[in-house]
Amino acid sequence: MSQSVALSATWDPTLPLQLPNFGLDALQPTSNSQDAYPTPTSNVDVVPSATREDDEPAMFPEACLPSDAVIIELVEIYFNQIYFVLPCFHRDTFIKELQSGHLQAKSPLLLYSMLAVAASYHSDPSIKARRTECYAFRGLKDGVGNERRGYYNRTEWEGRTAMEEEECRRALWILFFMDRNQSWPTGWPIAIDERKFKVDIPIADSVLQAMSPETTQGNAVNVPFTMSVDRLLSTASRAQTPLNMFHYLIIAYVLLGRSADLVHSIHDNPSSPGFAEQCEELDTYVLKLRLTVASSSPQGVKDLFSKTVMVAKTTSKTIKDASRTSIDLLLNVHIASSLYIACYLLVIQHRLEEDDSLKNDINLLELVFERMNEVFSVKEQKLAIALKRDKERNREDLFRLRERGYRGLLADCSKWGIVKDEVAKLGMTMS
Repeated sequence: MSQSVALSATWDPTLPLQLPNFGLDALQPTSNSQDAYPTPTSNVDVVPSATREDDEPAMFPEACLPSDAVIIELVEIYFNQIYFVLPCFHRDTFIKELQSGHLQAKSPLLLYSMLAVAASYHSDPSIKARRTECYAFRGLKDGVGNERRGYYNRTEWEGRTAMEEEECRRALWILFFMDRNQSWPTGWPIAIDERKFKVDIPIADSVLQAMSPETTQGNAVNVPFTMSVDRLLSTASRAQTPLNMFHYLIIAYVLLGRSADLVHSIHDNPSSPGFAEQCEELDTYVLKLRLTVASSSPQGVKDLFSKTVMVAKTTSKTIKDASRTSIDLLLNVHIASSLYIACYLLVIQHRLEEDDSLKNDINLLELVFERMNEVFSVKEQKLAIALKRDKERNREDLFRLRERGYRGLLADCSKWGIVKDEVAKLGMTMS
């Protein structure tokens, strides 16, 4: 399609959209075709003959784009509201190529797909109504794929600028994400084999948008991709400043792909020890990933403490479940300190927020300490007395402890003198 056709064609929103000929007829099976993957004897043409990037304009002889003003509006909508889903373009360069007509002439499929996706967010009902006439979300994926095909190998990128290589890198990773998204719920085999996919992790988006066509490779360093999840996690700290969500998403989708392989495998019996071990390994990786993800926004002391209280309540529930099996499971000197901290947190929350629902949990943990006192000596007596002292604190002291967080809990030594005296009254010595 020539630049003049793309820019001068009129566009009436009330008329049906005139679709270009994508050459999809070549994909329709004939009466002699086989319903299977092509074999040397199948004689099935799977891909149309026009597959080179230079041949793409020939596929759009009758394409009719909207007016320049509408195109700009939809592209701006894409970058403002959709870009975070498909973040593979340098915005300033994309706009410049659009304004010059280069994009309309060289990459119409990509532009058509982008406009169709963005049309859903346009305020004009006539434009919004056209979003389903031509393309679905898959169209943009296909457009990206056609634009970036052939770049699995780094040698195919010769002659491209650092900025263009980064766009290629992002497009490939987005296809990797989409592949896992489709494989996981359906059980289909993955199309992009991780073992044959060696594309560096993209840089932070803020770094990409700050680049220019003159930016050299040395100004932006990519982290190499590796199949080792432990190594990927060890490099996650480099994604925090500046924040690079691509890094975290890559680790997440690698784990998603491996989980899909495990769950849908016909070789591993879900009841076998090997299956359980693999599940445990993946679960550990997911936990490590969650611990490495940078916090998106600072949280207040009260919000953080409420989450800590949730952990303490979970500890109490674990004690309840264990007691139904055997009380002896709870008479363990190694868990006494953990139970004390959990009960201490519940006492603070109960007193400051007047949450009476925590009374049962506090009483339960106190009973556990009473049973421990029957079996053990100084340590459990010390913790039980300290807990009694904590329940007698005034609200101001408890408030200060909550504000100081774990430093307050660990550095507060005011109660231990009283505890030492009480232990001495029982004829015991506390070191």
